[in-house]
Amino acid sequence: MNTVSTITSIVAPILQHPLFKVGCYVIAILTIIILSYFFIKSRKKTRAALKDKEIISESHPWTTAVAIIFVFSLSFGILANIMDWNRPGKITVLDNGSVITDSKLYFSLGSNTAAVYDQSQTIIPSITPEKEEPVKLKFKDFGFAETDYELKMDLPPEPEKIKKIHKCYGNQEKLVSEGVKPFIAEALKISAILLSAHESSAEKEKKLYAYVKDQLEKGHYVVEEGKIKTDEKGMAIRKKNPLSQFKIKLSKFKFENFQYDKLLKKLDTEKDKLILEFKHIEVLDFKNMSFLDGIQQEIDKHILGSKKLSKHQKKLIVESVDNIKQLIKNLKERDNKSKDSKPD
Repeated sequence: MNTVSTITSIVAPILQHPLFKVGCYVIAILTIIILSYFFIKSRKKTRAALKDKEIISESHPWTTAVAIIFVFSLSFGILANIMDWNRPGKITVLDNGSVITDSKLYFSLGSNTAAVYDQSQTIIPSITPEKEEPVKLKFKDFGFAETDYELKMDLPPEPEKIKKIHKCYGNQEKLVSEGVKPFIAEALKISAILLSAHESSAEKEKKLYAYVKDQLEKGHYVVEEGKIKTDEKGMAIRKKNPLSQFKIKLSKFKFENFQYDKLLKKLDTEKDKLILEFKHIEVLDFKNMSFLDGIQQEIDKHILGSKKLSKHQKKLIVESVDNIKQLIKNLKERDNKSKDSKPD
């Protein structure tokens, strides 16, 4: 930090403190009262001397000092009103359209501060005053998870880019809530569609993290039937990144409190139960496998009528359950044939 910046960082907070401005004007008013008192007293002495036909020239020894204090207090009060300070790490946007990115004192000259932005901000939705709900993820095998996240946002140094950001969002809070957070949530959801829940878990979220990081840097994928759509060169086709026009940099992304939904655990339990039953096919009691009927009821009730799922997703669910039912049917027929072929 150079000498000017050091002096500015010391002097500016003092000049901008509300008590300093008030103090300057209070001192200026007090000095006016004191000077008025000295002036009136001096006039009385002059009149008395004229009556006695004596010429007396007298000035109070404190008059000059009080006058100097008055000039300085009034000057600093005015200076504090016409000057402002852009603090380190901040970007100030004035209502006249000016943008100050450097840490310095500047003449506001009647212009008010429209907004103040952080040049760099760490976004952690889970620890904000209004703690937000985790982002809910749905994987291609219809497993569920939810996660919080943390990342760093850096604004561009160019004033023209800051003007665009301010024109679009108006302040930093809206930039984060309406621009950055929806973009991150969409990247998370698209990434989950490309993976199975087990696949993500086994890799300790490495694949999921890689997909999210790539989209935060280059834009969202266009996904069709669970796969990233590519062009003739094999490059991923992407949706236009709404933040790219502002050159906002998102970095240091990481998951927080990554948790799989109870439904996934329940499906795992049912799958393990089915595998165990298949291993004991010779003594399998198909009438006790009522959980398949329960799954069918859930499909009829929630899946087929769901507006959140695509036709492809619905078809995949139905076909998966039908395949399991057909497998059980085949095993049952094989079991019955095996029993019939045994001699009485």
